[in-house]
Amino acid sequence: MGQANGARALRRVRNGVFIALGVVSASVASMAVTTRAAHAQSQQHVAFDIPAGPLSGALAAFGRQAGLQVTYLPEIVSDKRTGGVSGNAAPRDALDRLLQGSGLSYRFSGARTITIERLPSAAGGPQGAIPLDRIDVRGLGESAWGPVSGVVAKRSASATKTDTPLLEVPQSVTVITADQVARQAAESVGETLHYAAGTRGDIYGYSTQRDYVRVRGFSPNYYLDGLILPYGITAQGGKSEPYGLERIEVLRGPSSVMFGQNPPGGIINMVSKRPIDEARREVFIRGGSHGRVQGGFDLTGPITADKTLQYRVVGMARNGGTDTRHADDDRYYFAPSLSWRPSESTSLTVLAQVQRDRAGINENYFPALGTLYRNPLGKVSTRLHLGEPGSDKLKRDQFFIGYEFSHRFDNGVTFKQNARYAYVDVYTATTFTLGIQPDNRTLNRSFSVINRKLKYLTVDSQVLADVEMGPLTHRVIAGLDWRRGSERALNGGATAPDLDIFNPVYGRPFGPFVYDQKYVERAWQVGFYAQDQIRFDRWLLTLGGRFDWADTTRKDYLASSASTVKDHAFTGRVGLTYLFDNGLAPYVSYSTSFEPVLASASPARGGTLFKPTTGRQFEVGLKYQPTWFNGLFTAAYFDLAQRNVSTTDPQDVRYSVQTGAVRVRGIELEAHANITAGLSLIGAYTYIDTEITKTNNPAERGRRLPSIPKHQASLWAQYAFQEGPLSSLTLGGGVRYVGASYGDAANLWRAPSYTLFDASLGIDLGRIWPEVTGASFQLNANNLFDKKTVNICFYDAACVLGQRRTVSATLKYRW
Repeated sequence: MGQANGARALRRVRNGVFIALGVVSASVASMAVTTRAAHAQSQQHVAFDIPAGPLSGALAAFGRQAGLQVTYLPEIVSDKRTGGVSGNAAPRDALDRLLQGSGLSYRFSGARTITIERLPSAAGGPQGAIPLDRIDVRGLGESAWGPVSGVVAKRSASATKTDTPLLEVPQSVTVITADQVARQAAESVGETLHYAAGTRGDIYGYSTQRDYVRVRGFSPNYYLDGLILPYGITAQGGKSEPYGLERIEVLRGPSSVMFGQNPPGGIINMVSKRPIDEARREVFIRGGSHGRVQGGFDLTGPITADKTLQYRVVGMARNGGTDTRHADDDRYYFAPSLSWRPSESTSLTVLAQVQRDRAGINENYFPALGTLYRNPLGKVSTRLHLGEPGSDKLKRDQFFIGYEFSHRFDNGVTFKQNARYAYVDVYTATTFTLGIQPDNRTLNRSFSVINRKLKYLTVDSQVLADVEMGPLTHRVIAGLDWRRGSERALNGGATAPDLDIFNPVYGRPFGPFVYDQKYVERAWQVGFYAQDQIRFDRWLLTLGGRFDWADTTRKDYLASSASTVKDHAFTGRVGLTYLFDNGLAPYVSYSTSFEPVLASASPARGGTLFKPTTGRQFEVGLKYQPTWFNGLFTAAYFDLAQRNVSTTDPQDVRYSVQTGAVRVRGIELEAHANITAGLSLIGAYTYIDTEITKTNNPAERGRRLPSIPKHQASLWAQYAFQEGPLSSLTLGGGVRYVGASYGDAANLWRAPSYTLFDASLGIDLGRIWPEVTGASFQLNANNLFDKKTVNICFYDAACVLGQRRTVSATLKYRW
């Protein structure tokens, strides 16, 4: 009954959105065109993305993107070129930029018609002609590192390390904006990815320990502002706070050409909030399920009158629980930053953050009986703590400080350097499940302590230049990427008392505690990379190559052993894109990756060190950026393979050999659209076919990779009423489908598919009471119908349950 009511409710919301869209579209279509409309048209900001090139093609693109008709005599624009324009700007300013230095002017010859004419040599030209002044629209446009209004980002630097339109990137990139994070009230990086293609971010539901994410079948590395973050073995290291991020970007496919050693599935690059030259201030308080209470602030703006010095301070504090009883999730986060821009050519931004987490452990491994399968004794409570509330805990302290420096020389060459020091101290104590006894109610358990200290120093130095060579324009970047990291670990464990899942008793004594791991691992990498983005008319060829040297050492103090792996590898990418005037951009690309492996073969095989795993991918896709509304649509097919995968040594099962291989193929569809001033949509669909193609275990050959469903789909819609008695109201809703997946490589343990619904309601309080302009209220519900799900099962005593319904209410004030 609840699902039927939910389906009817969803249909009503869907129909209401379509009706509202139809009404808005009809209203726009029926507007009278007047002379005053021409003025308004010239002043209203539009998202422009017009590349440098022939002026005739640029004017055609301008007309489509601005919704205006542009007329001129062909002979006056022949052989003329333009530097292009990109970003949000008034059509008048954008056209000024396009015509700059061309000897041409323009005038409105109709409500929606512009006529291009030669600039008269003397004053008093044709009536209405507008002489050209030098216009700089950089401050009006979107940048790859700046804020985005709404859910549609048009630019990114994650794939190319240059500020590039997403339409021109020959690889799949998803950008989750800070606006989207706020609308959906996401409280972890994994939650921000619920509506992204090719990505699964809910394998462990909401985890206090880490973000469990898969991108095209593989665990990604995490980057902040283009520099790698310290994540130790099993990803127990840093964990990012979404409120401190301007955007979260998922670069899908091999990414070693720009970032060095990485898995072939892709990376997640997050962009920090940083100072801007406009004063903006925000404070909020939020309360929600499980007694969660949190508040925060985000303050930015200029310090000096000339805006050469700017600041930003972001902070957040949280106290409360989780889905699991006795597992809190407390956090304190503070991120100050300062920018100094003494001239148009030079900038220096210093960014820092301090984060302190004190939490319980909410990663419970449930038995399959009572969750996935029927237990004759009854169902197991999804909120049951299967560990020891008095002993299980997480303590994490992390500190980052770094800078971004940029200087543009008079000859047009730009030097950039980004650097960061990162320190993470993480302690986890966990009581976990080993198996269930024949009575179907008693769990065998073990106790584990992991204590890690991670330090990373990373420096990325770049030289960029834009060069014209005949009909070709080149954007060239060359860089040296250096990083050094260390991980110190002291781990141990003990036997733990068993637990009755239907009548749990906590606090009984553990067995003797024994330290079984004490090691130091140090990693060093240096890579030289170069990339050329070559433009010829509407063609864009992206060529990149990188050579890396990597050195990893591990010293085990308890085993009195040491090992060193030295690797070097060349990786590359080639991509070709064609930019149609109507906003379509088909592309094709090929890219490679590598990742060192700290292991060796058996003594009988000579104990030789393992080679790095290598990846390669072929991708073909189509991107579409409409000219009549603000949106970006992508479709991609990819064929990805990884080699040198470790598999069991048939001569000695205690060791491995590198004869394994996997293949991943799939289709991804994604849409981000601000269709009208009030309506926005986010949609994604993923079909992914994974296969273990080579392995020494016959039970795994031809099987699917764990954790990866074949089908995923999602849709989020939000509508803000613009007029009438509901003009203060914003409604949002989403649906997420996750297909069935396996938890083991032999595909014995299958978790069923599930569909979840999310909803939000926002009220602009300032529209109701003008005296509180800037205040807003937002109500969010994730898993609206409180569906119980089994997200994954690794074996009979290790099933992970999905997060139940969570509700939050946020009161925010901006000024």
